[in-house]
Amino acid sequence: MLLVDARIGPSRIHGLGLIAQAPIAKGTVVWRLEPTFDVVIPESQLAQLSLAARRALAYYAVFDIEKRVFILSSDDDRFTNHADDPNCSFHGEQRASRAIAAGEEITVNYRELGWTQFGGMPLCGAIPPPPPPEGSRMSDAPNDAGPFTLRPRQESGRASPS
Repeated sequence: MLLVDARIGPSRIHGLGLIAQAPIAKGTVVWRLEPTFDVVIPESQLAQLSLAARRALAYYAVFDIEKRVFILSSDDDRFTNHADDPNCSFHGEQRASRAIAAGEEITVNYRELGWTQFGGMPLCGAIPPPPPPEGSRMSDAPNDAGPFTLRPRQESGRASPS
């Protein structure tokens, strides 16, 4: 759950991003998981969701690989983009690692999260399966895995940290 005044807006990084609406002081908690507000979906329940819901998770949710749960922010936090030199860090909660000006995009380093972000970012561990054969269509059956599979991404001959 966002704990600062921020909302979706144009991003120089990736289409849309999370934009601070007021200055944020260094050390301020920007986001914290709030189970009564954010949606936590165990991996084991994924097959029970419709194909449309699985596609939304694939784009907007993060996957906690240790706990095997999808975390879907219920606010604009889901538009937080990756930056190699971010203005927030994540260690149990997201904090401003430096002062953030009003109008500035709020960013994190996805590698620091220990989560897998779906949405197509190349540095992520969610790798879409190959497209279906020509003329076929994806099933919406409850046992359909949906638009993605999970497997470790290889970097420099070793799996990425989880």
